[in-house]
Amino acid sequence: TEIYTLSLHDALPISSLSLAALVAVATSAPLFSNKCPTPPTADNVSLPLFMGRWYEIATNHAFRQGFEKNLFCNTANYTLNTATSMVKVVNYGYKGSATGALDQAVGKAKQVNGGKLEVAFFADFYGPYWIIDLVGDAASGYEVAMVFSCTDSIITEVEDVWLLSRTPQLPLAYPYDHFEQVASGYGIDFNKLNMSLSYHGKDCKYLP
Repeated sequence: TEIYTLSLHDALPISSLSLAALVAVATSAPLFSNKCPTPPTADNVSLPLFMGRWYEIATNHAFRQGFEKNLFCNTANYTLNTATSMVKVVNYGYKGSATGALDQAVGKAKQVNGGKLEVAFFADFYGPYWIIDLVGDAASGYEVAMVFSCTDSIITEVEDVWLLSRTPQLPLAYPYDHFEQVASGYGIDFNKLNMSLSYHGKDCKYLP
């Protein structure tokens, strides 16, 4: 999602993605309900081993249209500051094509409990970042993560999902449909969210 302690002077120039981060910490898909699903989280996650690059495989339509429109080769990159236990988050993609201009947003995240994290892209306005499915383990390494964010109020609900992989394509043993079924079991409807796949073609060039 790069699924972030970081001062404001570290923020990157305003771009479509960074503007998105300022507005959408709690993300972007109003569903006119005040009841967020409460899926279980991967509470055995090792935060240090979760760090590094994740390729965004899919996200919901509202988030993509609002904040990642026309972005290619999207990744989330996480770096843990062991002194503060804060995570630096760098999300980036390329505008218009895999060879377009770099568009990125920088934020910070913190572990609340187990697989429940919070992320902020502007000051200390945090939103939920829940790891609700995690393929792999600390010994062999994590391969795929599904992240969920939802905030609700009296009249509306804002719900987003990011499917992340350590490789630009999902492992053959874990197709997209598998994660759709997992999400459905938690009351998260991929069809309602209108999930779409991210572009990761051979022409994508990723930052070191």
